[in-house]
Amino acid sequence: MDPKERFILADLHTKIISGSFTERDVLELFIILRDHAKKDSLVAEFGHFVAHRERNQGKLKTVIENFQSNLDNRTVGGIQVITQAEIHKSLNEILQDLRLPEISVEVANQIMVCIISILQSAMIKIKRASGVVDVELSVEISMQYIYLFGKAYLPTSWYKFPVLMADNDSYILTDFQEPQQLNELIEIRFSKNHCDYDYHGKIH
Repeated sequence: MDPKERFILADLHTKIISGSFTERDVLELFIILRDHAKKDSLVAEFGHFVAHRERNQGKLKTVIENFQSNLDNRTVGGIQVITQAEIHKSLNEILQDLRLPEISVEVANQIMVCIISILQSAMIKIKRASGVVDVELSVEISMQYIYLFGKAYLPTSWYKFPVLMADNDSYILTDFQEPQQLNELIEIRFSKNHCDYDYHGKIH
């Protein structure tokens, strides 16, 4: 890591651990960290995903393929959802390597909320014998959680399923007990650990 990149990273890290940052800060953080994290880590995966917004490999693809395999084999299995605890662990591993202070559980959850928002409308491509399946990602919320859901035609019907989740610590207020899709583009920011957000029109 060269001195300028290190300077930018240190500034982003200071903002984020203070609890006052935006999802664009998180995007920049992961783009910087992706080339310094372990190849198979969540930090590397999310760094590549937020940069390119379309993936055909990695853990998110594996989550969807496991769901697809259960459908193909008509087996019932628990849905493997990536949680803030996993991103917390992955981030702190790379921060330790770079000799930067670790982030807290609360900040890790806020970062996961930002990742979910950043990946709204992004795409994962899954290869099947019948061709490539496009899995579109959307944000869904309930009183307890904020989710990134996948939606795809697998194998004979439309299905949707959670792939990422974060605790909704009164970040986005709702009365929904069950996840409900946000049909507007959302942009997240935190100020002293309080969540604010803007809507930017309907998703077409």
